[in-house]
Amino acid sequence: MDFLWVALAVAGIVLLSPFADVRQALDPVGVVLALAAGGCWALYIVFAQKAGAELGGRTVAYGMAIAAVLSLPFGLAGAAPALGNPSILLSAAVMGFLFLRENLTALQCLGIAAVIAAAFGAAVTAKPPVPSPQ
Repeated sequence: MDFLWVALAVAGIVLLSPFADVRQALDPVGVVLALAAGGCWALYIVFAQKAGAELGGRTVAYGMAIAAVLSLPFGLAGAAPALGNPSILLSAAVMGFLFLRENLTALQCLGIAAVIAAAFGAAVTAKPPVPSPQ
């Protein structure tokens, strides 16, 4: 089942990728940042599984709480101008659609749905971690 979820996620990512529209060149900084994000996500998966096996199921919750507290000052500093402006607080992806013309094609919507389905399927069919030998 794991291979099915990986294949579905890869298919979704391919549908979201800019390779279908070769008129636009890839931004090298964006490519590096995307690869770095993927590497960090892989490290998170490995370390979260090991920590969960060693310390129990609450490990992820503790890690997320610590990460939220550590990143909160940076998020608040970046969002400070918008926090008091209700019109900015109400805008989201709709603003990107309306003003930045970030239109999603049907294939991109299908790609998003595939990645979501893969994440959901992997979470639902996940086996409990095997404890490491002491």
